[in-house]
Amino acid sequence: MTGAFLAACSPEKDGTASGNRASGPTGVTVFETETRRFTDEVIAIGTLRAEESIEISSNVTERVEELHFDDGQRVGQGDLLALLTSRQEEAMRRSAMAVMNEEQREVDRLMPLIDKGSVAEADLAARRTRLAVAEAKVAEMDAEISDRRIVAPFSGIVGLRRISPGALVEPG
Repeated sequence: MTGAFLAACSPEKDGTASGNRASGPTGVTVFETETRRFTDEVIAIGTLRAEESIEISSNVTERVEELHFDDGQRVGQGDLLALLTSRQEEAMRRSAMAVMNEEQREVDRLMPLIDKGSVAEADLAARRTRLAVAEAKVAEMDAEISDRRIVAPFSGIVGLRRISPGALVEPG
């Protein structure tokens, strides 16, 4: 960005220039301008208030297995902050998946037998119901495992960490 500054003096009311200068053209000094960064430092006392602020807690009572943040760290929405122990829920999910897969195999096995008239449609309907129940159990276990992942609800800066790995957390 380039700019210029021009200043001139006008004669006083009596027609003479101020000071003891001889009359004639007024001299002009020209400088080349340049862009510079500068900051104004202000020291003040005050109080800051966050635009959004929450205290994050768990939905379940469980032990903290891992922490993925430090005090003052910037996090994005959805970033993993803490992982709670979920071994039991993961084992129950594997069991529910095995049941669901078995029910799916049974439904797949009965489908061609219906066309041949070898199996009653009621048997297939019962297997489909069992499959739906098994799928719901897997979804339930996914939700249980998800409750053991504490994530940032919005982007921001993490305040003070008041838990450590191994600590027992409770809802609220």
